[in-house]
Formats: sequence, C-alpha cells, structure tokens
Amino acid sequence: MVSAQSADIRNWSGVSQFDGKIQVVYPGIYRGLPQKVEALGGSWIVSALPGPNQMVRSFKSFEDHPKGWWQFQGASGYYSVFGFNHKEPVRPAVWTGIPIRRAERMRDLRLEMKWDYAMTNESSWDETSAKSYFQIFQAQGTSVTHVGFKLAHDGIDGVGPEGQDIRVEIYDLNHSMNQPLTWTQIGPSQIARNVDLGGVKFQPYQAGWNSGEIPLKPGEYYAVRLTAQQEAHGMQSFLSEQLDPADDSGCWRLGLDEKEWQKINQNIWLTVDGDGDGLLIPYNIKSSKVFGDFAGFAPEWSQSFIARGKSLAGVALYAAVGGSQPPIDRQKVAVSIHKKFPNGPQTGFTKIASGIGNYTGDASWGAFGAVFAPQEIPLDEGGRYWVSWRTLENEFTLGNFVNIKGLESDGNIGFNPYLRPDDDNDLHLKSAVKNRNHPIAGTLNALIVTYEKDLFEESTSNVEPVRWRVSLKECEDPATLLRGPRLSARNLIQPFEESEPYVAPWRSFSLVNQVQFSKEKRFIQGNRPCWALTVHDGGRFGKVGGAIDGGWVYTASGLDPHQSYIFTGWIRSSYGPGLNSQVNVGWDESGQGENPDAVTIKWGTRYAMEGLWIPFQSPPLRPIEDRISLWARASSDAGIQFRFSAEFADLRLREIEYRLDE
Repeated sequence: MVSAQSADIRNWSGVSQFDGKIQVVYPGIYRGLPQKVEALGGSWIVSALPGPNQMVRSFKSFEDHPKGWWQFQGASGYYSVFGFNHKEPVRPAVWTGIPIRRAERMRDLRLEMKWDYAMTNESSWDETSAKSYFQIFQAQGTSVTHVGFKLAHDGIDGVGPEGQDIRVEIYDLNHSMNQPLTWTQIGPSQIARNVDLGGVKFQPYQAGWNSGEIPLKPGEYYAVRLTAQQEAHGMQSFLSEQLDPADDSGCWRLGLDEKEWQKINQNIWLTVDGDGDGLLIPYNIKSSKVFGDFAGFAPEWSQSFIARGKSLAGVALYAAVGGSQPPIDRQKVAVSIHKKFPNGPQTGFTKIASGIGNYTGDASWGAFGAVFAPQEIPLDEGGRYWVSWRTLENEFTLGNFVNIKGLESDGNIGFNPYLRPDDDNDLHLKSAVKNRNHPIAGTLNALIVTYEKDLFEESTSNVEPVRWRVSLKECEDPATLLRGPRLSARNLIQPFEESEPYVAPWRSFSLVNQVQFSKEKRFIQGNRPCWALTVHDGGRFGKVGGAIDGGWVYTASGLDPHQSYIFTGWIRSSYGPGLNSQVNVGWDESGQGENPDAVTIKWGTRYAMEGLWIPFQSPPLRPIEDRISLWARASSDAGIQFRFSAEFADLRLREIEYRLDE
C-alpha cells in the first residue's frame, strides 16, 4: 500500500481551469448615455475542445452572489464556449479559440452578450391599460431573432394563475415615423404564451424567429408591436423617463377603448436582438415556454433543419430524464449531424453533449448542450440536415442509482425531449424522428446556432501532427501487461481462469481512507475479456462512501534507457470527469513509485468519459535509468451525491520500433 498526504484533487493531473462571468451589455438607449453592463445569472453555458468525441463541460452561471459566475476545468487547448438562456430574452452567444495552457488557471474571463435595443427601467409604468404598443428602434443587425418584454400588469388579474397571450410583430416604418397606420408588418407573428404576472411571477417573456425570417437594413428604423389577444383585457408596460421631444424614438400606444394611436415620449420595457454578430440561427427557440409537452422516451432522437451559414457552432435540446435515473447534469448524449436523412451520411465530428438543468431528487429537466469549433461540422447553405442526439448511458452508469424517494434505477435507457408549440411557423420543419426511423408529429424544442462565415484560426487543435510511425511489440516481462491470458475465439465464452498473473504486480495506493479497490474481470472492445483494476468509494444504490483519492501503481524494471516505450490501455468511469472528479493515468520516467504527487509524474489528458471504455496512448517514454512507473488514479470529492467508480483495463507497456514510412 502506497500512502501520501492528501492533495487537492483539482491539481494532481495538471488540469487547466478557467472561470469568469456572463455579462449583458445594455446599449445607450438615451442619447449621450454610456452603455450599461450587468451580470446575467442563470445562463446555461458549455465548453469543449476541438476534435472528435470531445466531452462537453457544462455550467449554470450563478444567479446569486457572485452573479453570472461560471467555471470550467479540462485539458489544455483552444476552447469554444456556447452560452444560452431561456429565462432571459437574450440571443445565444459563442466564443471560440480561447487558449488555455496546461495547469493554467485563467480567471475573470468576461463573456459578453449584446442587444440591439434594450430598455429595462422599472421605476414607472403606464397607468392605464393599452390594447397595443408600438416601440420604435433602430436596426443594428440584418435580422431580428429575439424580442423580450416585461409588463407591469398582464391585464387579467392580480396575484393568481390567469394570464393571456401577447402577439409580437415587427413592422417597417416605410420612412414615416408618425403614421402607425401606414406601417407594414415584416415576416410572421409570434405568440408569447400565457403571459402571467403577479406575486412571485415577475419575469420577462420572449418571442423568437429564425435568422432571415425578419430581414432588416442596419441603420433603418423599425417598430416592435405588442398586442393583447383578449378583446376585453389590455396590458400595462413599464416606461422609461421622459425623452427629449425631438427624439425620433419613443412609443405609440393604443388604449383599450381608443381607436387612434397616441405618441408618448417614453420607451417601454423591451429588448431587441438579432443577426450581425457572426452567428446565424436556423432553428431558434420561439417562446419562453420551453418545458411543455413531451415527444416521448427513447434512446435516440433526431430533428431536421435547413442550414444557414458555413458550419455548426452550437446545439441545445430541451429534455427531461426519468425519475429513477441520475439527474440530467450527470447524463451525456452523442451529437452527430447527418445529411438529408436521419440515417444519411454524417458530416464532421461527433461531440459528447453534456446535460445541464434542474433536479428535485426524483425529477430532472433541462437541456443537452454541445459546442463546436469553426469548420468541425461544415454545412452547405440551404441544405437539409438532421441533428441526432443519442444517449450514452448504460447499465454501468445507471445500475447503482437510487433517487431521493428510495426508488432504484429501472435500467431504462433514454430521455424525453420537449416539443415546440404547434404554431411555431416552421411548417417545413415538422419532422422529428425517434430512433432514426420512427417519425412523430411535431418538432423538438431545440436551439441550433451556426457560424455565418468561414473562420480560420491558428492552432485550433491540441493534436500534434504525427511525424513518425510505430509498430508496437509487447515487452518480454509479462508483469508489465494488465490483461487476461491469450484466448482463442473458442474460449471467448469460457469462464476466466482463476489466476491473476498480470494484475498481481500492481499495488494500490490511497490518499484518503475511504478508497476501495478490486481486481475484476471485464469485457471491452467488442466483448474482449480482460482484467480491470477498479477504484471506488464503497457506496451503492446512490449512497456514497465519502471523498476518495487513490489508485494503482506498477514499476516496470529492467528497461533499456536507450529504448522508447508506450503506455496504452482503456479507462471508464461511472460519470465523467468534472469539477468534483478526475480519472487519469500517468507515467514517471524516473521510476519512483512511492509518491503519487511527485512532480516527475506526467499525467495525461483526462481520458475517461461517462460510462464508456475509452482507449488511451501515452507519448513515447524513455526511462532515465532502467525503470518507468505507471500510475492509474481516480478521485471524487465528498460533495458528490452519487456512487463513483473508475476502472482501468488492458494496461500495457510496449516497446516502440521506429521505421521509415513506406
């Protein structure tokens, strides 16, 4: 048993960390006033490195102090970050090419979201009910994608359950600022459903459009119209301070019992945002109601969209998971893009989307989000594509879960997406498919964002080009292998031999007392049998055994200091690495095997992804003298609510035989 003083689990693998704030920038509404910047709490943000099968990290920015704060951990490289927020009427944002060096901590990275127009003053409001409002704004972008509003009164009742629908439309002023009856509507209307305010209900509502549905000319003036849908009821909006009488903006109102529009030199509570930031949204969230009717429970769902832009930037699917499953923020899905049909040819890389959302102990809902670097998923303008979301959960990740009511996992694998409202104006997109070949009526409530142009960045990948080829030859010492005996095809279904000739030399080490270890038989890579070394916290059925930090070490001796070697194997964990857990392998060319925190150990990128066997391969290794120590380590902090287990299988140290390319 190797022992050492416990260390911070976030530091031992040389992991990189970066944090910051999500901020919104309010444009200067009144002439001569500077822009206003505020933190935006409750934003859902995901980050990922470029390359195939990269697992996305997710975080919900703090709603309280420090408001808007978020944090990610991971390997070094060039990160892309995708932020979206269904509670606030802000346009999604993508930042790409953020460089994070190995073991670096980058702090206070400010990610800003901007509006074309925003007035959010709530110190005064319209004292009489209005049937409709026109709010004038000057276009900054080429297309409206988001309009948000907040009312002082919904026009129905006080504190209570009733609300009403509000119709949202965009109008062209036709170069006439003072003739509302001559203005013409652009594009389709949207309905903000059940606008219900009073008591604790005091939130903004929004309407959305796909890019291009509401075309604008930057610099020209337009108007947003809000109309109460119930004939007998009006609404009351918040109002700004009095504007200069010469100001061209302002608001027109139509009283509940009036027939003529009245101009008032005030602005209403309203936000407008749209294209012009380098992103296009071919498939948008159309209303504030993202958690409505369910599409059904299945392991895989697909949704079609018509491409805008040059490549995919980010996707989010709103969904819920079963009550006897782990919460959505502990679940992962594979995201892939297919041409023309759900089973059509794939374009670009598969990414591992991370769940993010809410959990009550026996129910969990939210979204699966993924982000892509420029040109990872190239798109043809106007082409038809399908996004596929396929769960990666399995018996290993679900089998030991129990919810707050004591209900054990039922083993059902899948998730339940939410549907859009039927009147979302995307009639040509009414095509959602379950399990690749079962169409359903309706569309999935999802958000798809693309890069408008080709973006070429230097060093967007952390993968170095391969300049040499290797042929791998196993070391003569069988103790350097961690695998079962060689088996013929006939023996694959036979019982394992009882002896453990390849796992015996590995020694366990623990930095905290709760760590438990075992050597077990596993199947990997097409049901190939092998031995596995495990590290776990001792908990089962959702009960944890406390914080753990430990693993296995083996020192391979008798090596040639002039020869190069490679360490290979497979890793999996019951849930993926994050802020509270790490799973990794390392190597020490000095050969020391006593101190797991020694600076001479080189830890690889955190390979394990939730529930999947993931292969790893070290860079070429060369012993300083005649030995190399090999390390397999896992840690989980006491705050984790669920059983944690990590497994390392088929670990091998091999010689490298260099040769020229043929």
